[in-house]
Amino acid sequence: MRGYLIYESQEAEKNKGFIRIFQQQGERHGIDFYYVPQNEFYLSEKWDIPDFVINRTRRPEVSCWYEEREIPVFHRHELVDMANNKYKTLQFFEEHL
Repeated sequence: MRGYLIYESQEAEKNKGFIRIFQQQGERHGIDFYYVPQNEFYLSEKWDIPDFVINRTRRPEVSCWYEEREIPVFHRHELVDMANNKYKTLQFFEEHL
């Protein structure tokens, strides 16, 4: 099984220990985790099709791109969009609380 961890480059540098933990834990469970830079999130010859994606960027279009290709995404585009937009978060809470 193959999973992508997609980060913006600066965030990946700050979180390289976290990425390494995912990779180590994945090995124990038969999952290959690959760090994918945000600017290379689209599939190219460099990357194989993943079984799932963990989007750690602030860009909903990254999640949306994989969702449109029916690849499961953790941190779906709606969540990424709302979590990074204070006004949308406020609207959501006003509507649901």
